[in-house]
Amino acid sequence: MTPRSWLYVPGHRADRVVKALSSGADAVVVDLEDAVPPDQKTAARETAVRLAGSADRPLWVRVNDPTGPWGEADLDALAGRDLAGLRVPCHP
Repeated sequence: MTPRSWLYVPGHRADRVVKALSSGADAVVVDLEDAVPPDQKTAARETAVRLAGSADRPLWVRVNDPTGPWGEADLDALAGRDLAGLRVPCHP
């Protein structure tokens, strides 16, 4: 099923992620990229890892640019986790 609505939530705000998971959105996306300040990237990644596989609905994660300073760490931390999918930013 293709989601009709995507709810992006800043990953460093675990309280908002939990609230989003109880919303009626078709897809909840834990955002590790634009919505997260640089000094909170690790906390956001830890939230995504902790929720992977434990959420009662499909969970997506928007990772940082894989060629940037945080992207590889995001991909390594999420590899093999039970996720609906990854959203990869496209930067021209």
